Formats: sequence, C-alpha cells, structure tokens
Amino acid sequence: MERLSAHTSVSAKLREEIDLYGQRLLVTGSYLQGPGPQHPFRLEIVAKCGERQSVVEHVCDGRLLWMFRRVNGKQSLTKVDLSSVGPALVATAPAQPPALVNFALGGLPKMLANLNAAFVFSAPQQSMMRGVPVWTLEGKWRPSALATLLPDKKEEILKGSTPDFAKVADQLPETVTLTIAQSTLFPHRIEYRRVKEHAGSLQPRRFGKSIAAETMVAIELFDVSLDATIDSRQFVWSAGNLEAVEGSWEYAGALRTIRQPAP
Repeated sequence: MERLSAHTSVSAKLREEIDLYGQRLLVTGSYLQGPGPQHPFRLEIVAKCGERQSVVEHVCDGRLLWMFRRVNGKQSLTKVDLSSVGPALVATAPAQPPALVNFALGGLPKMLANLNAAFVFSAPQQSMMRGVPVWTLEGKWRPSALATLLPDKKEEILKGSTPDFAKVADQLPETVTLTIAQSTLFPHRIEYRRVKEHAGSLQPRRFGKSIAAETMVAIELFDVSLDATIDSRQFVWSAGNLEAVEGSWEYAGALRTIRQPAP
C-alpha cells in the first residue's frame, strides 16, 4: 500500500463482474489517481445488467467528492464534504461488496487499506496472469472485524468458529484474493469470494484453513500507467447546469448502514 501511495499518478482501465442476488452485472470504466496524501481521484464507470445501463462518475480533489449518476435517463449529482464525514468513519469503510464503495472514499489506496484492516492475508504464491509474473494472496476475515459485522455471533467468532455465511447478508464475502504484479506490486485483480452452501449455523473450521469458494465480485485493473503526467483538472468537477445535492451527512449515514449486518 505504501508503494502504491508513493506513485505520483495512477491511470488504469477497470472491469468488474458482479454475481449477486441471482443477477450478473458488468462494470467497465477508468480510474485516475493523483499525487499527495489525499489521493485525488476520478472514477468513471458504465454498469450493465441485461438491457439496463447506468453511468457513474466520482470525482474527488481530496476534500470534495462529487458523485454523478445517470440511471434510466434520470440524472443526479451529490456533493460530499469528506471533512464533515469524519476521518474515523472513512478509515473504517466497509470491506465488502459493492467494492466500488471503497473507491468512492478515496480511491485504490484506501480500498487496500480497508482490506488489510479487515482481513489477514496468506503468504504470497507465485503465479502468472496474462504472461505477467504475479503474487497471489488469500485473505480471511480478522475475527475482530467479522465480529463487528455480525454482533449476534460475536462470542462464537472470537472463539475461532466461522459463521454459516449462507445465513448472513448475501453481499458479505468469506474470503478475498489479491493478485499483484511482482515487479510493481500493483494490484491487478481483487476477488471477493464466498462459499454458497453451508450446513449448520456455525462451522467448526478454524480461521486460516483453506476452503473452496466461488467468486461473487471480481475487479480487474489493466492498461496501467504509473507516474505519468495527469492534468490536475481531471480531479475537479465541472458541475454544468445540474444542481448538486449536499450529501455529507446522508453519505455518512449510508456508510454506517452499509457497515451494519443485515437483519
């Protein structure tokens, strides 16, 4: 993460495949990241589900986050003052799909930081991805993080038992797999995985044991360019004639809701 944050810029295309709630969603787009500790970024995506299409743009200068959406011909624009959301809330953003929520809070560096805070990763395994040498790491929930999301099972989780994920929120992954380039340590693929069928309310597995899981969300970053010059105007939103809704407090409330387990 420190190496990623040290780059003066990141430019990449992205592709995300989501398999949730019996539907498949394909997301394509681009990601730009600027220099500095605040990591200004620009995320532009098009999401397709069957014949339906949505367009989303997130532009952040490090202080203000602009979120534009066009769904079924209807447009909306929300402006979020990140300083009013609070650093503690931003730092503990949800480490679960929809994964692009983490991009919206500060781009790729914060997304990886949130994953590292929520998961314990295995030793890297050597592999190849489209002819490029990569490291693959599997992450399993830190018991403390999972217990926070599932308070009704907190005692059992902290004792080392794993909950039956078939009985918790569908969007909650069981494991995360990172694929990073050996030469640059740039994350080229992030997979959220989950076992679809379990038996019993609690499984006797211990944390750290390998299990078979299916991919529910996969994000790929490709055509990556590092440390190239990016016009700073890319991180400034041009509002045009569309009126923005102030969304700072509503945004913070939504994040708190996402962080709570489903009833």
